[in-house]
Amino acid sequence: MNDLRKFARYFRPYKKSLIIGILCILASTVVGLLIPLFVGQAVDDLMTGVTWTKLTRYSLIILGVSLVSGTFLFLQRRILIGMSRHVEYDLRRDFYAHLIDQPLSFFQEHRTGDLMARATNDLAAVRQLAGPMIMYTLQTIFVVLIVLPLMLKISVHLTLMLFITMPLVSLTVKVFGQQVHVRERNLSLVRISAVMRPLMQFLIGTGYVLIIWYGGTLAARGEMTTGQFTEFNLYLGRLIWPLIALGYVVNLYQRGTASLKRMNAIWAIEPDIKDAEEVKPQPPVEGKIEFRNLTFRYHEEQEPVLYDINLTIEAGQTVALVGRTGSGKSTLANLIPRLIEARPGTVFIDDIPIRNYPLAQLRAEIGYVPQETFLFSDDLAENIAFGVKKADRASIEWAAEIAGLTEDIQGFPDGFDTMVGERGLTLSGGQKQRTAIARAVLRQPKILILDDALSSVDTYTEEKILGRLRGVMSDRTSLIISHRISTVRDADLICVLDDGRIVERGTHSELLALRGEYADLYERQLLEEELAAS
Repeated sequence: MNDLRKFARYFRPYKKSLIIGILCILASTVVGLLIPLFVGQAVDDLMTGVTWTKLTRYSLIILGVSLVSGTFLFLQRRILIGMSRHVEYDLRRDFYAHLIDQPLSFFQEHRTGDLMARATNDLAAVRQLAGPMIMYTLQTIFVVLIVLPLMLKISVHLTLMLFITMPLVSLTVKVFGQQVHVRERNLSLVRISAVMRPLMQFLIGTGYVLIIWYGGTLAARGEMTTGQFTEFNLYLGRLIWPLIALGYVVNLYQRGTASLKRMNAIWAIEPDIKDAEEVKPQPPVEGKIEFRNLTFRYHEEQEPVLYDINLTIEAGQTVALVGRTGSGKSTLANLIPRLIEARPGTVFIDDIPIRNYPLAQLRAEIGYVPQETFLFSDDLAENIAFGVKKADRASIEWAAEIAGLTEDIQGFPDGFDTMVGERGLTLSGGQKQRTAIARAVLRQPKILILDDALSSVDTYTEEKILGRLRGVMSDRTSLIISHRISTVRDADLICVLDDGRIVERGTHSELLALRGEYADLYERQLLEEELAAS
């Protein structure tokens, strides 16, 4: 019930629609149930003599009542089903917002397929609670509350005979409906459906046989008129669908509440990285970054991946991180935008602890190109402009030029309007990386982080891109991570990491003179290039 109470708050913005929809259900039910009454009266009246006037009058009355009832039926579905779609949209929006607030560790612990299932299948099942279940439940309640007294008024004994077969109809839908939802992708669904429908038809038909047999006897004895007998059978027809819907509603409720519980299990997970309650906006970022006595481990029980890091990057400086795979380069970079969380008092921007910055302000000042680029199924211009509220075409073209993407775009049939598939399916690895660089550059951030962002381009293209980027990086702080010496050789400071420690630091020429780890890496790459050229 606690899950349902949380869910109920999504109805608050739509109270008016909900009330109007319920009133439409009541009006449709009441008006619709007038039809059997008028038909019964017409039969008794026409038994005394058929005239054109009588036929016309009753036909127009029944036609008018059907039109009014149908109008309310349309309105109830339009309002309540429409409301359920709005509730679904709100749920989907909040679920997405909750997911993007989560840190990287959350997505390492939860499979993408499982999250997608909750965002699609479970959300669709929860929507059924908001629309169809409410509508069918109220339809059933209103019909039963109104029809049963009318049927009892005609004949108590005939009404009691309904309880022999009609409850079995609801039970059939409930029992077989549950089996369908366990096996909806199984071949046994065919067998279940083959039994369920004929059984329902048999039970409904049996009910009609009993009513006709006993009711016909009562009519023959004169204990009810032919019109009343006709009226009773029409009421029975109106009662059948609610009885079927009752079993359907039970299944909707079971599926919906189970899905809601799975959704709430995700909502209950508080983000590990979030703004503290007392956090306040800080002065605009200048770009100085400092790591003080930083030791970092992903989990307390694990060994540290970074040890005693002390590094100051002045505003406007370009610093490169090099080292073997797994040495901690990306981990160090991820601490700056708080994609992962460092211990308090170990990472600073402009001498202010990064936890004192609101996340939105901090990340708005950082342009980050990760190792794995993600592009959306949209046109190229929109992918470049992602994250920028208002980006004109001139700015997008400028960013593409900086990233070395212009020549490629000119070769595309639709230029910047070329559609790229999900995750950039239609682009090469190098084109995806350059699109991500253009995206980061377009934001004009004070801090630019390139995490192996040129690994998929050849050295010639890399050199051209770096030449353009130097102009962009001249007035902003840049952190470049790469396994290529050619990418980092012009950096103001190069730090060599090994097993989570900074083992060497200096300029390209200073590190070569040390004849250490950096020099070995440089010589290995020179040898690899010579072998590749030969």
